[in-house]
Amino acid sequence: GLFLKSYVSTGLYNYEDHRSQSIISLGLGPKIVYGNLERNFLDYTKFSVLPRFIEKRGQSPFSFDQFKEDSIIDFDIEQQIIGPLIFGYEGILTISNDSEKYGKFENKSFKIGINRRAYSINISYSPINKTSFLGFKIYSFDFKDLSPEF
Repeated sequence: GLFLKSYVSTGLYNYEDHRSQSIISLGLGPKIVYGNLERNFLDYTKFSVLPRFIEKRGQSPFSFDQFKEDSIIDFDIEQQIIGPLIFGYEGILTISNDSEKYGKFENKSFKIGINRRAYSINISYSPINKTSFLGFKIYSFDFKDLSPEF
């Protein structure tokens, strides 16, 4: 399938010293899904590219509280290896010409997981931050029928 992803985000912070910062971020890009996990080997691929253009005004008095001001492109790819085992990669490319990060690929993370119809379990690792994440999702809480298979 071919899908169109969109992204809209806004923010406004006002501070006691009468400073403020505001941001609007817009994005639109394709997501391509090939396969549907019916076969046991390499039957599913997902690839998405989402450019996000950012317009920021103002500054925070705190360094930890700054909105990001660089426009980026989000990349996300997932590939079935065997059975329910999925490998993935995510990263961003900075596209703001005036940024010191221009043209650099950042926030790289690798993920591996098990995706089933009723649930998914994923482990991701970021070599830049040296952090790991364990996540899980449970789907279809409102499903009313009983299935002979799990």
